[in-house]
Amino acid sequence: MKKLLIFSLIILFAYRTADVLSDIGLTRPQAEQTVFTGITSGYLSIPAACRKLAVSQRVTVVDGVVNFAKAYTKTDDFKKRYAAWRTDAKPTSDAKSYDQVQQEQKAQIAEMKKGLAETKASMAKLDAATQKAIQSAIQQQEKVISEMEASTSPMLMKRETVDQLNKYAEAEYQEKLKKWEAEYPADPATMIHKQLTAFIDQSAGVDFAAKLTDRNGKKYFVNPAYEQKSDTWKRCFRAGSEATASAQQLAKTWLFELEKK
Repeated sequence: MKKLLIFSLIILFAYRTADVLSDIGLTRPQAEQTVFTGITSGYLSIPAACRKLAVSQRVTVVDGVVNFAKAYTKTDDFKKRYAAWRTDAKPTSDAKSYDQVQQEQKAQIAEMKKGLAETKASMAKLDAATQKAIQSAIQQQEKVISEMEASTSPMLMKRETVDQLNKYAEAEYQEKLKKWEAEYPADPATMIHKQLTAFIDQSAGVDFAAKLTDRNGKKYFVNPAYEQKSDTWKRCFRAGSEATASAQQLAKTWLFELEKK
């Protein structure tokens, strides 16, 4: 009997979720992408259909969307996408071994030789005066190549120089890595916690009685200070007090659940 009740609740939740997604004009894959983007970037794309919802529908939709988001973030699909997103953002070190530098310098010499050969081949088509003018540049290039091949050119990096550059590169890499670890936490729950906290903070103190005025076919707040408010604050204003209060409570409940773990 207990198993039957749980199964019935799951079916009911799935039905209501599908119904809510339909109300706001999103397919399940689109809703999953919206949730993923919202959590990883802090920006939540609002479907156009949401703007047409009656005030009485908004609380139901908010409840359904948040419950959908909570369920999706627990799936393997979300966790895999999050891990891939985090890995893609991981910084790389610019440090190079001395062997790598030498190989790059050999490739540079080969490219210079190729360019020089092409220049010499094209000289036959030039008049004598132009050939004479170019000959000096060719000789200078040949000298540079010769010095590079003999390892006497100042253009070549010595091992000590490479080692010093690598020290700077490693220090810079460690700084980038530290920043990456802070901005892209390994546990997606930490990122979810961050975005929920930001929403609660930014949605606080919305003046739902604020007056609007029309200007060039667009609505603006009469109080100019409100134009400087965050997108979240403005979206909550448009959503209304009931929907915002519901979203805030759901966010706090979700936060509490995350902090209990």
